This record gives sequence, C-alpha cells and structure tokens, in this order.
Amino acid sequence: MAVVIPVGYALVRMRFTLSGSTRSINMVYGVRPGDPFDDANAVADRAADNWESAASGFSQQANTVTLVGVDTKYNRAGTLEIGSRTASRAGARSEACNSINTAALLTKQTGIAGRRNRGRFFFPGVPEGFVDPAGKLDTAYKASLQAAVNTWFGLHQTNSTEMNVLHAEPPAPAPPPTVVNGLQVQDIAATQRRRMRG
Repeated sequence: MAVVIPVGYALVRMRFTLSGSTRSINMVYGVRPGDPFDDANAVADRAADNWESAASGFSQQANTVTLVGVDTKYNRAGTLEIGSRTASRAGARSEACNSINTAALLTKQTGIAGRRNRGRFFFPGVPEGFVDPAGKLDTAYKASLQAAVNTWFGLHQTNSTEMNVLHAEPPAPAPPPTVVNGLQVQDIAATQRRRMRG
C-alpha cells in the first residue's frame, strides 16, 4: 500500500539512532504546511525545530537516543518535492534506555470514527526503569511524557504544520487527509520484533 500525499500536504520522517546500534528508528506522520512553505526543506526545518524546542519530545527520551535527521516529501502545487534536515538532538534523560524494539505507543486522536481515520506512533527512547515486567509505563513517567507530547503536538499547530493522517491506496481513491486533534500516550509499551533482527 502506498501513502497518498495530496496537494498541499507533506509526509515527515524523523530518523533516530540508538548508541551501539546500526539501525535507525523512524517516526512518520503527515502534516499540512500552512504558510505555504517555500519548499520541502523548509518543512523539514520546521519539523526538526518543533522536536528540538524546550520541553518537547526529546525531553523524555534517554540520552543514548538521538534525532539525526528529518526527511520530507511535500506535494507543493502538484509537484512532489524531497527535502531534508540534518539534526543532532540527543534525549535529555540520563537513565539507561530500553532495548531498541521497545517504545511508547502514541495514538493519534481524530474527530472521525473508523479504523482508517486513526493512526499511531512508536516513540523511541523510553528509559528502562519506567517500563515494568508487564510492559506498563510508570505512572509518573507517562504523565511527563504526555506533557512533552502535548507540547510537541501544540508546536505543530502554532507553527503552521498541522498534523494529519494521510491515507493509503488501495482501496482507491484515498479519502482526504484526516486532521489529528491530539496525541495520547498509552499505558502499555509497544514492541517491534523486527528491530531486533540483523
């Protein structure tokens, strides 16, 4: 299935690395640049700035996880442009990091029912001491992470990069993008077995 990027929308891919691992960890989401932005590089710049702002997402990541770049695909006036921004923002927490296949699960809240109108993120860099043997996030850490995620999400709203769920085909035609109203941190951590391979 291929994600459809309509005119006036962009797909953002944030690339993270974990010390000691050769694999990258990606967070991918859609935005609707509202300026409009000059080009895809400007969208990448804004996405990186949103993450790197004080009290934003990085503030609750282990410091062995680093945002190393942002890649974008921006459909500006019918032309799909490719952009990028190099970054080097390590997490701010000093606790040891969980294994690379463990992340916090963030769900995208929208005002429209149906599975197709929902989405999720795997948030990397959760410190090991805040996930219990049953996979549940520590209550205080979850609250701190939710506050950081709220800040990050709010920066998208105020910085003309409204977050959206972009839809895939098939089935065609893809519906219009769905506006994201908020992000919710889930109680149970998520795991991705493929991150442990190779």
